[in-house]
Amino acid sequence: MISRRWQRWVQIWDLKETGHAMAMIRIAMGLAVVFDYATVGTLGLVPQLYGDASLGGWSGYLGRRTPPAWALLPDALADGWLLWGMLLAAGICITIGFYTRTAFLLFVLLSAQHAQILSPADRGIDTIIRNVFLILACSGAGLVWSVDAKWITGKWAGDNRLLPAWPRHLIVCQLVLIYTLAGISKFGIQWMPWGGHTALYTILQDPAVAFANFDWIENQPWFFFTQVGTAVTMAWEWSSSLLLLVFYFRFSAEQPGKLRAFSNRYRLQYIWASVGVIFHIGIAAMMQLGIFPWAMLATYFCVIHPDDLPAWVTGSAKPASPVPAGRPQTAP
Repeated sequence: MISRRWQRWVQIWDLKETGHAMAMIRIAMGLAVVFDYATVGTLGLVPQLYGDASLGGWSGYLGRRTPPAWALLPDALADGWLLWGMLLAAGICITIGFYTRTAFLLFVLLSAQHAQILSPADRGIDTIIRNVFLILACSGAGLVWSVDAKWITGKWAGDNRLLPAWPRHLIVCQLVLIYTLAGISKFGIQWMPWGGHTALYTILQDPAVAFANFDWIENQPWFFFTQVGTAVTMAWEWSSSLLLLVFYFRFSAEQPGKLRAFSNRYRLQYIWASVGVIFHIGIAAMMQLGIFPWAMLATYFCVIHPDDLPAWVTGSAKPASPVPAGRPQTAP
Protein backbone atom coordinates (compact mmCIF):
# COMPACT_ATOMS: atom_id res chain seq x y z
CA MET A 1 0.00 0.00 0.00
CA ILE A 2 2.76 2.43 0.95
CA SER A 3 4.71 1.49 -2.14
CA ARG A 4 1.75 2.17 -4.45
CA ARG A 5 1.03 5.49 -2.81
CA TRP A 6 4.68 6.48 -3.08
CA GLN A 7 4.73 5.56 -6.76
CA ARG A 8 1.61 7.62 -7.38
CA TRP A 9 3.15 10.56 -5.49
CA VAL A 10 6.27 10.33 -7.64
CA GLN A 11 4.16 10.14 -10.81
CA ILE A 12 2.30 13.31 -9.87
CA TRP A 13 5.54 15.30 -9.57
CA ASP A 14 7.09 13.65 -12.65
CA LEU A 15 4.33 14.55 -15.10
CA LYS A 16 5.06 16.33 -18.38
CA GLU A 17 3.17 19.03 -20.25
CA THR A 18 3.74 21.89 -22.66
CA GLY A 19 4.95 25.20 -21.22
CA HIS A 20 2.06 27.44 -22.30
CA ALA A 21 0.58 27.96 -18.82
CA MET A 22 3.98 28.82 -17.36
CA ALA A 23 4.67 31.19 -20.24
CA MET A 24 1.40 33.00 -19.51
CA ILE A 25 2.44 33.43 -15.87
CA ARG A 26 5.83 34.74 -17.03
CA ILE A 27 4.37 37.31 -19.40
CA ALA A 28 1.55 38.51 -17.12
CA MET A 29 3.72 38.84 -14.02
CA GLY A 30 6.54 40.37 -16.06
CA LEU A 31 4.17 43.06 -17.34
CA ALA A 32 3.02 43.79 -13.78
CA VAL A 33 6.63 44.14 -12.62
CA VAL A 34 7.62 46.39 -15.53
CA PHE A 35 4.62 48.65 -14.91
CA ASP A 36 5.42 48.81 -11.19
CA TYR A 37 9.07 49.83 -11.65
CA ALA A 38 8.24 52.20 -14.50
CA THR A 39 5.71 53.93 -12.21
CA VAL A 40 8.36 54.34 -9.50
CA GLY A 41 10.65 55.95 -12.07
CA THR A 42 8.03 58.34 -13.44
CA LEU A 43 7.12 59.43 -9.92
CA GLY A 44 10.77 60.28 -9.22
CA LEU A 45 11.03 57.96 -6.20
CA VAL A 46 14.13 56.03 -7.26
CA PRO A 47 16.69 57.88 -5.04
CA GLN A 48 14.39 57.63 -2.02
CA LEU A 49 13.53 53.93 -2.39
CA TYR A 50 16.82 52.59 -3.77
CA GLY A 51 19.48 55.13 -2.83
CA ASP A 52 21.90 55.70 0.03
CA ALA A 53 20.85 57.98 2.89
CA SER A 54 23.69 60.39 2.09
CA LEU A 55 22.06 60.99 -1.31
CA GLY A 56 18.49 61.38 -0.06
CA GLY A 57 17.54 57.76 0.34
CA TRP A 58 15.32 56.56 3.15
CA SER A 59 17.51 53.57 4.00
CA GLY A 60 19.58 55.52 6.54
CA TYR A 61 16.68 55.67 8.99
CA LEU A 62 16.91 51.93 9.58
CA GLY A 63 20.45 51.84 10.97
CA ARG A 64 21.23 48.58 9.17
CA ARG A 65 24.44 47.20 7.78
CA THR A 66 25.51 48.07 4.26
CA PRO A 67 23.80 45.74 1.76
CA PRO A 68 26.16 43.52 -0.29
CA ALA A 69 25.18 45.39 -3.48
CA TRP A 70 26.58 48.64 -2.12
CA ALA A 71 29.62 46.92 -0.62
CA LEU A 72 30.55 45.51 -4.03
CA LEU A 73 29.68 48.49 -6.19
CA PRO A 74 29.18 51.45 -3.85
CA ASP A 75 29.77 54.25 -6.35
CA ALA A 76 27.57 52.78 -9.05
CA LEU A 77 24.66 51.75 -6.83
CA ALA A 78 24.67 54.43 -4.15
CA ASP A 79 22.15 56.70 -5.90
CA GLY A 80 19.80 53.78 -6.61
CA TRP A 81 19.32 54.44 -10.32
CA LEU A 82 21.51 51.54 -11.46
CA LEU A 83 19.76 49.08 -9.14
CA TRP A 84 16.34 50.31 -10.29
CA GLY A 85 17.41 50.21 -13.93
CA MET A 86 18.70 46.65 -13.64
CA LEU A 87 15.44 45.53 -12.01
CA LEU A 88 13.42 47.19 -14.77
CA ALA A 89 15.64 45.67 -17.47
CA ALA A 90 15.33 42.21 -15.87
CA GLY A 91 11.54 42.62 -15.82
CA ILE A 92 11.53 43.50 -19.52
CA CYS A 93 13.74 40.51 -20.36
CA ILE A 94 11.40 38.24 -18.39
CA THR A 95 8.36 39.56 -20.24
CA ILE A 96 9.80 39.09 -23.72
CA GLY A 97 11.69 35.91 -22.79
CA PHE A 98 15.21 37.15 -23.47
CA TYR A 99 17.84 35.09 -21.59
CA THR A 100 14.85 34.19 -19.47
CA ARG A 101 16.40 32.00 -16.80
CA THR A 102 19.24 34.47 -16.19
CA ALA A 103 16.71 37.32 -16.01
CA PHE A 104 14.65 35.45 -13.41
CA LEU A 105 17.65 34.83 -11.17
CA LEU A 106 19.01 38.35 -11.62
CA PHE A 107 15.68 39.90 -10.71
CA VAL A 108 15.33 37.75 -7.58
CA LEU A 109 18.82 38.67 -6.36
CA LEU A 110 18.39 42.39 -7.04
CA SER A 111 14.93 42.45 -5.49
CA ALA A 112 16.34 40.78 -2.39
CA GLN A 113 19.00 43.51 -2.25
CA HIS A 114 16.31 46.16 -2.37
CA ALA A 115 14.60 44.40 0.55
CA GLN A 116 17.83 44.82 2.52
CA ILE A 117 18.24 48.44 1.50
CA LEU A 118 14.72 49.46 2.55
CA SER A 119 12.78 46.61 4.10
CA PRO A 120 9.56 48.62 4.73
CA ALA A 121 9.29 49.08 0.96
CA ASP A 122 9.44 45.32 0.41
CA ARG A 123 5.79 44.33 0.21
CA GLY A 124 4.25 40.93 0.63
CA ILE A 125 3.59 40.80 -3.11
CA ASP A 126 7.32 41.32 -3.71
CA THR A 127 8.05 38.16 -1.74
CA ILE A 128 5.42 36.28 -3.76
CA ILE A 129 6.92 37.53 -7.03
CA ARG A 130 10.39 36.39 -6.00
CA ASN A 131 9.06 32.96 -5.07
CA VAL A 132 7.21 32.60 -8.39
CA PHE A 133 10.21 33.77 -10.40
CA LEU A 134 12.46 31.26 -8.65
CA ILE A 135 10.04 28.49 -9.59
CA LEU A 136 9.78 29.77 -13.16
CA ALA A 137 13.56 29.80 -13.42
CA CYS A 138 13.43 26.02 -12.94
CA SER A 139 10.73 25.57 -15.57
CA GLY A 140 10.46 25.92 -19.32
CA ALA A 141 8.59 29.22 -19.09
CA GLY A 142 11.10 30.82 -21.45
CA LEU A 143 10.64 28.23 -24.20
CA VAL A 144 7.20 29.45 -25.28
CA TRP A 145 6.26 32.84 -26.78
CA SER A 146 9.72 34.29 -26.27
CA VAL A 147 12.92 35.44 -27.90
CA ASP A 148 14.61 32.37 -26.46
CA ALA A 149 12.04 30.13 -28.18
CA LYS A 150 12.74 31.86 -31.48
CA TRP A 151 16.48 31.27 -31.11
CA ILE A 152 16.17 27.65 -29.98
CA THR A 153 13.30 26.37 -32.12
CA GLY A 154 12.99 28.94 -34.88
CA LYS A 155 9.42 29.77 -33.77
CA TRP A 156 8.20 32.44 -31.35
CA ALA A 157 5.64 29.98 -29.99
CA GLY A 158 8.19 27.21 -29.47
CA ASP A 159 7.88 23.62 -30.64
CA ASN A 160 5.37 22.27 -28.08
CA ARG A 161 7.99 20.13 -26.38
CA LEU A 162 6.93 18.45 -23.16
CA LEU A 163 8.37 19.98 -19.99
CA PRO A 164 8.15 19.13 -16.27
CA ALA A 165 4.75 20.00 -14.82
CA TRP A 166 5.93 20.26 -11.21
CA PRO A 167 6.71 24.03 -11.38
CA ARG A 168 3.07 24.75 -12.22
CA HIS A 169 1.89 22.42 -9.47
CA LEU A 170 4.24 24.12 -7.00
CA ILE A 171 2.74 27.52 -7.83
CA VAL A 172 -0.71 26.00 -7.26
CA CYS A 173 0.46 24.88 -3.81
CA GLN A 174 1.76 28.40 -3.10
CA LEU A 175 -1.57 29.88 -4.19
CA VAL A 176 -3.44 27.51 -1.88
CA LEU A 177 -1.13 28.38 1.00
CA ILE A 178 -1.51 32.13 0.46
CA TYR A 179 -5.30 32.11 0.43
CA THR A 180 -5.71 29.55 3.18
CA LEU A 181 -3.51 31.58 5.53
CA ALA A 182 -5.26 34.77 4.44
CA GLY A 183 -8.57 33.21 5.45
CA ILE A 184 -7.20 32.03 8.79
CA SER A 185 -5.78 35.48 9.55
CA LYS A 186 -9.20 37.12 9.11
CA PHE A 187 -10.31 36.52 12.67
CA GLY A 188 -11.75 39.99 13.30
CA ILE A 189 -15.40 40.04 14.27
CA GLN A 190 -16.32 42.13 11.21
CA TRP A 191 -15.44 39.18 8.98
CA MET A 192 -17.83 36.90 10.86
CA PRO A 193 -21.61 36.47 10.60
CA TRP A 194 -22.05 37.69 14.20
CA GLY A 195 -20.13 40.83 13.20
CA GLY A 196 -22.55 41.54 10.38
CA HIS A 197 -20.01 40.80 7.62
CA THR A 198 -19.06 44.50 7.67
CA ALA A 199 -15.32 44.11 6.96
CA LEU A 200 -15.46 45.16 3.29
CA TYR A 201 -17.60 48.19 4.14
CA THR A 202 -15.12 49.24 6.84
CA ILE A 203 -12.14 48.83 4.54
CA LEU A 204 -13.74 51.03 1.88
CA GLN A 205 -14.19 53.78 4.46
CA ASP A 206 -10.42 53.95 5.04
CA PRO A 207 -9.00 56.80 2.89
CA ALA A 208 -5.54 55.19 3.00
CA VAL A 209 -6.88 52.14 1.18
CA ALA A 210 -10.02 53.14 -0.70
CA PHE A 211 -9.56 54.26 -4.30
CA ALA A 212 -12.32 56.88 -3.99
CA ASN A 213 -14.98 58.15 -1.61
CA PHE A 214 -17.33 55.26 -0.90
CA ASP A 215 -19.61 56.92 1.65
CA TRP A 216 -22.58 56.15 -0.59
CA ILE A 217 -22.31 52.41 0.03
CA GLU A 218 -23.84 52.86 3.47
CA ASN A 219 -27.18 52.96 1.64
CA GLN A 220 -29.04 49.88 0.51
CA PRO A 221 -28.61 47.79 -1.56
CA TRP A 222 -24.91 48.68 -1.74
CA PHE A 223 -24.27 47.93 1.93
CA PHE A 224 -25.86 44.51 1.43
CA PHE A 225 -23.51 43.86 -1.50
CA THR A 226 -20.49 44.57 0.73
CA GLN A 227 -21.83 42.05 3.24
CA VAL A 228 -22.21 39.43 0.51
CA GLY A 229 -18.70 40.24 -0.73
CA THR A 230 -17.28 39.76 2.75
CA ALA A 231 -19.04 36.42 3.21
CA VAL A 232 -18.01 35.15 -0.24
CA THR A 233 -14.39 36.21 0.40
CA MET A 234 -14.26 34.20 3.62
CA ALA A 235 -15.88 31.12 2.07
CA TRP A 236 -13.65 31.32 -1.01
CA GLU A 237 -10.40 31.67 0.94
CA TRP A 238 -11.30 28.91 3.38
CA SER A 239 -12.13 26.60 0.48
CA SER A 240 -8.76 27.15 -1.24
CA SER A 241 -7.26 23.95 0.15
CA LEU A 242 -9.91 21.96 -1.75
CA LEU A 243 -8.15 23.02 -4.95
CA LEU A 244 -5.52 20.36 -4.22
CA LEU A 245 -8.26 17.73 -4.08
CA VAL A 246 -9.66 18.94 -7.41
CA PHE A 247 -6.24 18.56 -9.02
CA TYR A 248 -5.91 15.07 -7.58
CA PHE A 249 -9.32 14.14 -8.96
CA ARG A 250 -8.14 15.06 -12.43
CA PHE A 251 -4.94 13.05 -12.03
CA SER A 252 -6.94 10.01 -10.87
CA ALA A 253 -9.83 10.43 -13.32
CA GLU A 254 -9.81 6.71 -14.10
CA GLN A 255 -10.92 5.87 -10.56
CA PRO A 256 -14.62 5.65 -9.61
CA GLY A 257 -16.50 8.12 -7.46
CA LYS A 258 -19.37 10.57 -7.96
CA LEU A 259 -17.50 13.49 -6.40
CA ARG A 260 -14.48 12.84 -8.63
CA ALA A 261 -16.70 12.61 -11.72
CA PHE A 262 -18.54 15.80 -10.75
CA SER A 263 -15.28 17.71 -10.22
CA ASN A 264 -13.80 16.59 -13.52
CA ARG A 265 -16.98 17.19 -15.47
CA TYR A 266 -17.55 20.76 -14.29
CA ARG A 267 -13.86 21.73 -13.95
CA LEU A 268 -14.26 23.09 -10.43
CA GLN A 269 -10.77 24.61 -10.48
CA TYR A 270 -11.94 27.10 -13.10
CA ILE A 271 -15.02 28.00 -11.08
CA TRP A 272 -12.79 28.67 -8.06
CA ALA A 273 -10.41 30.73 -10.21
CA SER A 274 -13.31 32.74 -11.69
CA VAL A 275 -14.31 33.86 -8.19
CA GLY A 276 -10.70 34.86 -7.57
CA VAL A 277 -10.59 36.89 -10.78
CA ILE A 278 -13.71 38.82 -9.73
CA PHE A 279 -12.22 39.25 -6.25
CA HIS A 280 -8.96 40.78 -7.50
CA ILE A 281 -10.56 42.93 -10.18
CA GLY A 282 -12.79 44.32 -7.44
CA ILE A 283 -9.71 45.08 -5.35
CA ALA A 284 -8.05 46.82 -8.29
CA ALA A 285 -11.18 48.91 -8.95
CA MET A 286 -11.89 49.95 -5.36
CA MET A 287 -8.60 49.85 -3.43
CA GLN A 288 -5.14 51.33 -3.77
CA LEU A 289 -2.95 48.26 -3.37
CA GLY A 290 -0.51 48.79 -6.22
CA ILE A 291 0.27 45.76 -8.36
CA PHE A 292 -0.96 43.28 -5.77
CA PRO A 293 -4.20 42.30 -7.57
CA TRP A 294 -2.52 42.15 -10.99
CA ALA A 295 0.48 40.11 -9.86
CA MET A 296 -1.83 37.70 -8.04
CA LEU A 297 -4.01 37.36 -11.14
CA ALA A 298 -0.87 36.48 -13.10
CA THR A 299 -0.40 33.38 -10.95
CA TYR A 300 -3.92 32.17 -11.80
CA PHE A 301 -2.68 30.75 -15.08
CA CYS A 302 -1.25 27.91 -12.99
CA VAL A 303 -4.72 26.36 -12.69
CA ILE A 304 -4.99 26.07 -16.47
CA HIS A 305 -4.02 22.72 -17.90
CA PRO A 306 -2.31 23.20 -21.29
CA ASP A 307 -4.62 20.54 -22.76
CA ASP A 308 -7.57 22.83 -21.98
CA LEU A 309 -6.17 25.61 -24.14
CA PRO A 310 -7.55 25.84 -27.69
CA ALA A 311 -5.37 24.64 -30.54
CA TRP A 312 -5.01 28.16 -31.97
CA VAL A 313 -3.32 29.21 -28.71
CA THR A 314 -0.90 26.29 -28.42
CA GLY A 315 -0.28 26.11 -32.16
CA SER A 316 -0.47 22.33 -32.21
CA ALA A 317 -2.19 19.56 -30.32
CA LYS A 318 0.81 17.26 -30.65
CA PRO A 319 3.87 17.58 -28.36
CA ALA A 320 7.31 17.63 -29.89
CA SER A 321 8.87 15.03 -27.62
CA PRO A 322 7.25 11.88 -26.21
CA VAL A 323 6.94 10.99 -22.55
CA PRO A 324 8.91 7.94 -21.37
CA ALA A 325 6.84 4.77 -21.31
CA GLY A 326 4.95 4.05 -18.13
CA ARG A 327 4.38 7.69 -17.21
CA PRO A 328 1.18 9.68 -17.59
CA GLN A 329 1.39 11.88 -20.66
CA THR A 330 -0.37 14.91 -19.26
CA ALA A 331 -0.49 16.62 -15.92
CA PRO A 332 -3.66 17.33 -13.94
